[in-house]
Amino acid sequence: MARRNFDPPGMRYDAVSQAVAVGEMLILSGQVSIDASGVVGVGDAAAQVAQCFANIGLVLGEAGGSLDDIAKLTCYATAPSHLPAYFEARTRLFADRRPASTTIIVGALAYPEFLIEIEAIAYRAGGWQSG
Repeated sequence: MARRNFDPPGMRYDAVSQAVAVGEMLILSGQVSIDASGVVGVGDAAAQVAQCFANIGLVLGEAGGSLDDIAKLTCYATAPSHLPAYFEARTRLFADRRPASTTIIVGALAYPEFLIEIEAIAYRAGGWQSG
């Protein structure tokens, strides 16, 4: 089974890939609230969740997919008070598809500005476009 990496422009980092496709599965790295200008939504969980899902969409798009292909979500939050923003977005974006989901409270993420990190696993019959 061939393995392919996907890294949208501006999202390529040393030693890691934003997503790795193995067959029909696409495993996405955890996405945080960062864009080309830096951290988005410092102190605002809803803005961070929106940016995380926007980044997930960019990575899926690079592989020829969309949010419709998500089979599993994992959310890491630094406090329970950040979860309502995640739950609202997840319900709005996935009400018709209901992916499997795990939510975890953690002591901290990679940078103190990050309140939420979301990773995903996606499935697409026939696989993903070349990376």
